[in-house]
Amino acid sequence: MILEGLLNPRTSLQSNNSENTKASREDVLSSAARKVLDGDKPAFELIVKALERKVLATCYSFVNNSDEARELAQDVFLKVFRNLGKFQFNSALSTWVFRICVNRCIDYVNKRNKRNSQNYLEDEYSRIRDDVRVRDSIDGKMIRRETRKLVRREIMNLSPKHRDAIILHDFNHMSCREIAEATSCSEGTVMSRLFHARKKLHGRLREYMEE
Repeated sequence: MILEGLLNPRTSLQSNNSENTKASREDVLSSAARKVLDGDKPAFELIVKALERKVLATCYSFVNNSDEARELAQDVFLKVFRNLGKFQFNSALSTWVFRICVNRCIDYVNKRNKRNSQNYLEDEYSRIRDDVRVRDSIDGKMIRRETRKLVRREIMNLSPKHRDAIILHDFNHMSCREIAEATSCSEGTVMSRLFHARKKLHGRLREYMEE
């Protein structure tokens, strides 16, 4: 298969040269995509190298497991390769790839949730954790550990749209505009989802601490 040897998830990508602008990078990616469609299959390696790091980071932010993230990243690039002919070249290739990545991660997480697996999120959710002040003692550590479990559980209990907005923005450090492009909605919708998700999480955490 053409992707054999191209995808090495354990190899980190070097960042693009600082002098390259985003526009020029997209031009290079579009050119590579056209070459692939014209039969130059090895040109797909350029697309992989340019986007693998961000794709891996996104996958990891959803599953919090390196091996699963690598497998998901491979799935994403396989899907990109197989569907490259559907790309219309009227938008950034990186945005199109990232939308595929986000959708694949969401599908994966939703299926895993149905199997009652709830340990995919990072142990730390700093935005909420900072509201919980405990002493650095044995009792304090136990409270923090229980709080992290509660936070993970409550994030899992959010609606999929609210949960995904939190993961993409706070774990993957995506801007509202990037999330909007990746999930095909408006920036205002993303901001609204983040606001309501955080409000629910803070409220539930405060209720827990007051018990």
